[in-house]
Amino acid sequence: MTRKTQEEEVKYGRLYVFPLISKSKMRQLSTFSAKVDDMFSSEVSNQKNELYTEAKELHPDYIEFVQGEIEELDQDFRFLNRRLIFIKAYTTFEDLLNWFCKLCVPLTKVPFENVKAERSFLSKVKWIRRFKNVLQQLRGVQSSDRGIMKARKYIAKHLNLTDIPNAAWQNITSYNNIVNVLKHMDGDFGDEDNKQVKKAISYIRSHSSLCRLSKHGHELEIEMDFIDTVLTDMNTILDYIRTEMKRRHPKCFNWE
Repeated sequence: MTRKTQEEEVKYGRLYVFPLISKSKMRQLSTFSAKVDDMFSSEVSNQKNELYTEAKELHPDYIEFVQGEIEELDQDFRFLNRRLIFIKAYTTFEDLLNWFCKLCVPLTKVPFENVKAERSFLSKVKWIRRFKNVLQQLRGVQSSDRGIMKARKYIAKHLNLTDIPNAAWQNITSYNNIVNVLKHMDGDFGDEDNKQVKKAISYIRSHSSLCRLSKHGHELEIEMDFIDTVLTDMNTILDYIRTEMKRRHPKCFNWE
């Protein structure tokens, strides 16, 4: 590792740690998601065998009844587990983006907290904006001034990283809608009049091999391939940021 000069330390701060930490976090997330799903499947299998044995000892006819109950319970807990993994993946990615922006403050001289999302003319009127924010909170909609949209604006405006892979980013915004429904609306996708729910459902229906809504249409069912796709999109964005920053600021990342 080449030691940084005092001038470089002032200019870049601790930005140089981002590539290593972000890669490590995403690797851990990938390993964690696979292991947790495998562990859950193994545990469910053990529980099934125990219940089948108990049912058979009570009466052979109980097995058919128990089997249906177990399968339903298996699916419910499996999808719940994957929803939790998905939320963890998204929040980790969001935290990494926000952390990256904060690390860039010595370079940009612009505090990340000062950045606000673009607003329409009407939303610039103070009382309208406050009323809109109250409605968003009541309906479980996350403010656009927070999270990934704020980070995206900071990255584009103050770091001039404007070529973020569009397909991956469009998927990220869809994940944002889905996560907000899961976290702030109790995971209920039944209110199709809600704009955010409508956007989330649109993505889900166009990716039915990866995720879908349950039979009654209110809960999200996730396949592990969906988790893999989510992590791939996130790594695509992070790889772009790391590559561009290293190309533009080689002195900051010359230890890699």
